[in-house]
Amino acid sequence: LDGKLDGAATLLDEALAKPAAKDVQLLLDRVALARRLGKRDEAVRWAEKAVEVAPKSNDALAALASALTDAARPAQAVVRWLELFDRQPEHMSVFSGLADAIGRLRSAELSDDASGPAAAALAGDLSAEAGKSEAAAFALAALRYHRGEFGAAISALRPLLQTHPKETRIHTLLALSAHWLSHA
Repeated sequence: LDGKLDGAATLLDEALAKPAAKDVQLLLDRVALARRLGKRDEAVRWAEKAVEVAPKSNDALAALASALTDAARPAQAVVRWLELFDRQPEHMSVFSGLADAIGRLRSAELSDDASGPAAAALAGDLSAEAGKSEAAAFALAALRYHRGEFGAAISALRPLLQTHPKETRIHTLLALSAHWLSHA
């Protein structure tokens, strides 16, 4: 199967090498194929090209955010997920992508540096944006949860629950935060 996928990659590369190749769908197909082949950095490059070709494409931005998360670049992924949320606040999959990227950021920091300076810097940035962006508020709550700051996570989640009372991810993160706070 991988041999056939490599062949498909070659065909797509040839089509995309043509000067007039500005088809965002071809680029997104190339991103998906690179991810399938486990070529994470290549997927990021193709996704960046898709965003460059179609800067208003939500699909291209989502592909870039996902590729950055997969490529172990979660801080950059969080920024892209936030940008996507500003465009599509009704899509709850963006909340999930944000939470995943933040969880990966925290995991990477725990394996490298328990003090988590990148997470602390990101928390500061998200705090500044939380009043203007629900995505930033959710990302801040998820980051606080992953850092073990359960009371702060609850405080950040309560306003979101008012505007999205049926959103299960908010309820889940709120319940988990309350559980761990009561066991701290």
